[in-house]
Amino acid sequence: MRLIIAALIAAAVGEATIRVIKVTDRGFVPKVLEAGDGDILEFHFVKGFHSVTQSSYENPCSFLPGGFASGLMHTPMERSVNSKVFQVPVTSNEPIWFYNGSLKRCHEDGHVGVVNPPTSNSHESFRQSALRQTSTEDVDGRVGGEWVPIFE
Repeated sequence: MRLIIAALIAAAVGEATIRVIKVTDRGFVPKVLEAGDGDILEFHFVKGFHSVTQSSYENPCSFLPGGFASGLMHTPMERSVNSKVFQVPVTSNEPIWFYNGSLKRCHEDGHVGVVNPPTSNSHESFRQSALRQTSTEDVDGRVGGEWVPIFE
């Protein structure tokens, strides 16, 4: 099923590449990656409570209006990974800043990531800015992106 969906998406947007990002208790893996226009970011959630939310470099733990948010995802402890992934299409080569909005993970733990980082703003400076925030905004429910089942 997942391969069929990926094939249909790839056919619709040309030569799309799926870029896998794990959302873990220790942060995003990888934290920094490159993706081209037409690629798909695919967030895999490990056990526990997690979310992924788009932000801006200037406001690292706050939802970017018009951006994407997965909403809170719970993966049971008996599973190593959730049965669904959150897919977000890449629509340009511009930077995409994001954070884990669950359990204060952005401002307390610095769980942030970036796609296509500019040379002027590094992931580490974004992370340090996140750690200086006093709160983490967690968006209630999905905004943009799509939940896709990968197994039953």
